[in-house]
Amino acid sequence: MCFAELSSIVAFAGGSFGYCRAALGPFWGFMVGASEMLQNFMYVIATVMVFAHTCTMLFASTRLLEPLWMALAYAMIFGVHLRGGMLFWYTVMVSGGVTVLLIVMFCCGAMKTINVE
Repeated sequence: MCFAELSSIVAFAGGSFGYCRAALGPFWGFMVGASEMLQNFMYVIATVMVFAHTCTMLFASTRLLEPLWMALAYAMIFGVHLRGGMLFWYTVMVSGGVTVLLIVMFCCGAMKTINVE
């Protein structure tokens, strides 16, 4: 709601970086933009590391192959972004659906261990 209100007031795009720059000045706008960029980098790195660890456990391979799984994940991510268009959005939708399915499976599996007494 707050971003919707701000976007109707400010006449340019830029998300929180643009709003912060308009409200607090260029230095703090840069700091917010740099923090968001760092956050996105760390998210991708953490996701790729979890993917590699999961593949290592799933296929019962040695931990020495984890860099190979990481390279495969980065290649897939890069390929999807390079192609762009609807492939990117379909990939996001499928990833989101798989994530929701895994959360539901986890919650259903954990139900039998709950003791309400």
